[in-house]
Amino acid sequence: MLINLLTNEWKKEIYFNLISRKSVNLTCGQVCHYFDGKEWKTKPELVSNQEEADPRMVMHSYHASIAGFQDIVIHTPDTDVFIIMLSFLKDHTANLYMKTGRKGKTRIIDIQAVKKSIENLKSDELETCNILEALPGLHAFTGCDTVSAFSNKAKIKALNIMLQSEIFVHLFQSLGTTGDPFEEIFSLAKQFVCAIYGYKDGIDVNLLRYKIYCSKRGKMEADELPPCRSSLRKDIQRANYQTKIWRLSLDANHDSQKLNLDGWKMEGEELEIDWMDCKPVPDEVFFFLSLTDSQAQCPMFPSYF
Repeated sequence: MLINLLTNEWKKEIYFNLISRKSVNLTCGQVCHYFDGKEWKTKPELVSNQEEADPRMVMHSYHASIAGFQDIVIHTPDTDVFIIMLSFLKDHTANLYMKTGRKGKTRIIDIQAVKKSIENLKSDELETCNILEALPGLHAFTGCDTVSAFSNKAKIKALNIMLQSEIFVHLFQSLGTTGDPFEEIFSLAKQFVCAIYGYKDGIDVNLLRYKIYCSKRGKMEADELPPCRSSLRKDIQRANYQTKIWRLSLDANHDSQKLNLDGWKMEGEELEIDWMDCKPVPDEVFFFLSLTDSQAQCPMFPSYF
C-alpha cells in the first residue's frame, strides 16, 4: 500500500531535512505517526479504528483546533467531508476552510460563511444548530457514496424543503442516533419523499408512484419514479447507518453495527445492497415477459390471468 510505503520511507533520516520545519501527522491503519521535527512518534490521541477517511479528517481537524491552530484548511473534493465539517462546526474553535478542485481550478470555501448563508435561507422558527446537526442525515438520505440518490432531484431542493419544516429537521436530526430507524422516522421520510416529488399531502409512496405514472401516461423511465415502500425502508436503513458513522467522527474507537441488518446483506463472502423485501414486479409480469410473440398472441393467453 502507498501509505505504508510513505510511512516507512519518510522515517528515514534523509527526509528529515525536507520536513523538519513542518508538523506532519501520517495515518497508517489505526496508528497515527507524528513528526516533531526530530523524530517520528506515535500520537495516542489520534489512534483510531475508524475505517473511513472522512470522519478521521474531522477528528484530526478537531485535535488541531484544541491544539491552538486558528485556521484549518482541509484539502479534499469530497462533499461528504464538507457536510460533516458543517455539522461539527460548533466543536471547533478554529476557522474552518475547505480547499477543493483540481490543478488551476481550485477554490477555498469558508465553512463559517456557508453557515451564515444557511441562516438566511431557513425559516425564523428553526435553530441553526439543529439544521447543522440535520445536514448529515439529509445528505446521506438524498444520496452519498453508500446510499443511492433520487434521480433528477437536486439536493438544493431537498435542503429548501427541510429548511421550511421543523418536522423534517427533526427527521434528519434523528438519523444516525438510533440502531434501527423506528416507525416515526419511516413515516416522516415518506412525507419528505412525497414533498420532493411535488406532493405535499404525504400520501403513501406506492400510491405516489402510481399517481406519477398515470400523470405521465406511462411515458417515463423507471428511475423517474420514487422508490417503493419496501425499497425506501432499505434506503433509510443505509442512510441511518452511514449517518451514525459520521456522527461518531470525534470518537476514536467505536463498534460498527452489522451491515447486513442495515440495508445490506451477505451473499457468500460478498457484501451486497439489499434493495427490497418484496418482489420487484408481480409473477404475472415475469410470465408475460417470458412469452414469445406467438405465445402472447394465443387466444388462450388472457385466460391465464
